[in-house]
Amino acid sequence: MTAHGATEALALWFDDQPAVESRGMDAIRAEVAEVLAAGAILMAAPLISNAGKPVRVNLSLDRGT
Repeated sequence: MTAHGATEALALWFDDQPAVESRGMDAIRAEVAEVLAAGAILMAAPLISNAGKPVRVNLSLDRGT
């Protein structure tokens, strides 16, 4: 799974689930230590919420020649 896929999966999960308090990686690593020892991988993925309100922006970028 890519980081983008994980972010999208989190957004879909929280569509129907109550919000939870965020925790640090150390706390999560301690909670899932057994499965990590068995070969699982722990990856951070940000929860990006969609406010549902599109905003028009004017953006200028340097060409970077």
